Amino acid sequence: MFSLNDNQVSESEFEIELKNFSKLIKEFELKLILNGKNDSKDAIISIHPGAGGTESQDWAQMLYRMYSMWGESKKFKFNTIDFHQETKLVLRIVQSKL
Repeated sequence: MFSLNDNQVSESEFEIELKNFSKLIKEFELKLILNGKNDSKDAIISIHPGAGGTESQDWAQMLYRMYSMWGESKKFKFNTIDFHQETKLVLRIVQSKL
Protein backbone atom coordinates (compact mmCIF):
# COMPACT_ATOMS: atom_id res chain seq x y z
CA MET A 1 0.00 0.00 0.00
CA PHE A 2 1.05 3.55 -0.73
CA SER A 3 0.22 6.47 1.49
CA LEU A 4 -0.11 10.00 0.06
CA ASN A 5 -1.33 12.76 2.38
CA ASP A 6 -3.47 10.43 4.50
CA ASN A 7 -5.10 8.99 1.35
CA GLN A 8 -4.73 5.27 0.87
CA VAL A 9 -4.09 4.28 -2.73
CA SER A 10 -3.96 0.63 -3.66
CA GLU A 11 -1.08 -0.68 -5.70
CA SER A 12 -3.35 -1.58 -8.63
CA GLU A 13 -4.84 1.94 -8.70
CA PHE A 14 -1.33 3.37 -8.68
CA GLU A 15 -0.29 1.11 -11.58
CA ILE A 16 -3.36 2.16 -13.60
CA GLU A 17 -2.60 5.83 -13.02
CA LEU A 18 1.05 5.29 -13.88
CA LYS A 19 0.09 3.61 -17.20
CA ASN A 20 -2.31 6.47 -18.02
CA PHE A 21 0.39 9.01 -17.22
CA SER A 22 2.95 7.13 -19.34
CA LYS A 23 0.51 7.13 -22.27
CA LEU A 24 0.02 10.90 -21.92
CA ILE A 25 3.78 11.45 -21.89
CA LYS A 26 4.21 9.40 -25.09
CA GLU A 27 1.48 11.39 -26.83
CA PHE A 28 3.09 14.64 -25.68
CA GLU A 29 6.52 13.49 -26.93
CA LEU A 30 5.05 12.79 -30.38
CA LYS A 31 3.47 16.26 -30.44
CA LEU A 32 6.81 17.79 -29.46
CA ILE A 33 8.61 15.91 -32.23
CA LEU A 34 6.00 16.80 -34.87
CA ASN A 35 5.74 20.53 -34.22
CA GLY A 36 7.60 21.94 -37.23
CA LYS A 37 5.99 24.15 -39.87
CA ASN A 38 5.64 21.25 -42.35
CA ASP A 39 4.72 18.50 -39.90
CA SER A 40 0.99 19.09 -40.22
CA LYS A 41 1.18 18.44 -43.96
CA ASP A 42 0.74 15.12 -45.74
CA ALA A 43 3.53 12.64 -46.34
CA ILE A 44 3.82 10.33 -49.32
CA ILE A 45 5.41 6.94 -48.78
CA SER A 46 6.65 5.01 -51.81
CA ILE A 47 7.83 1.42 -51.50
CA HIS A 48 9.68 -0.14 -54.44
CA PRO A 49 10.93 -3.70 -53.90
CA GLY A 50 13.75 -3.38 -56.41
CA ALA A 51 15.59 -6.28 -58.01
CA GLY A 52 15.71 -8.63 -55.03
CA GLY A 53 13.15 -11.05 -56.38
CA THR A 54 10.36 -12.57 -54.32
CA GLU A 55 12.07 -11.89 -50.99
CA SER A 56 12.32 -8.14 -51.61
CA GLN A 57 8.70 -8.09 -52.76
CA ASP A 58 7.66 -9.91 -49.58
CA TRP A 59 9.63 -7.37 -47.53
CA ALA A 60 7.92 -4.50 -49.38
CA GLN A 61 4.53 -6.01 -48.54
CA MET A 62 5.53 -6.30 -44.87
CA LEU A 63 6.62 -2.64 -44.87
CA TYR A 64 3.31 -1.61 -46.44
CA ARG A 65 1.34 -3.49 -43.78
CA MET A 66 3.54 -2.08 -41.02
CA TYR A 67 3.12 1.54 -42.15
CA SER A 68 -0.61 1.22 -42.78
CA MET A 69 -1.21 -0.40 -39.37
CA TRP A 70 0.96 2.23 -37.66
CA GLY A 71 -0.96 5.04 -39.38
CA GLU A 72 -4.29 3.55 -38.36
CA SER A 73 -3.12 3.09 -34.75
CA LYS A 74 -2.15 6.79 -34.62
CA LYS A 75 -5.52 7.71 -36.19
CA PHE A 76 -3.87 9.19 -39.29
CA LYS A 77 -5.73 9.16 -42.58
CA PHE A 78 -4.03 6.60 -44.78
CA ASN A 79 -4.93 6.52 -48.47
CA THR A 80 -3.33 4.14 -50.95
CA ILE A 81 -2.73 6.07 -54.16
CA ASP A 82 -1.21 3.33 -56.29
CA PHE A 83 -0.82 -0.39 -55.65
CA HIS A 84 0.58 -2.85 -58.19
CA GLN A 85 0.66 -6.54 -57.44
CA GLU A 86 1.81 -9.28 -59.79
CA THR A 87 0.11 -12.03 -57.82
CA LYS A 88 -1.79 -12.18 -54.55
CA LEU A 89 1.50 -12.63 -52.71
CA VAL A 90 3.89 -10.45 -54.71
CA LEU A 91 3.90 -6.68 -54.26
CA ARG A 92 5.35 -4.60 -57.06
CA ILE A 93 4.92 -0.89 -56.21
CA VAL A 94 2.89 0.91 -53.58
CA GLN A 95 2.42 4.61 -53.00
CA SER A 96 0.38 5.88 -50.07
CA LYS A 97 -0.52 9.27 -48.66
CA LEU A 98 -0.30 9.62 -44.90
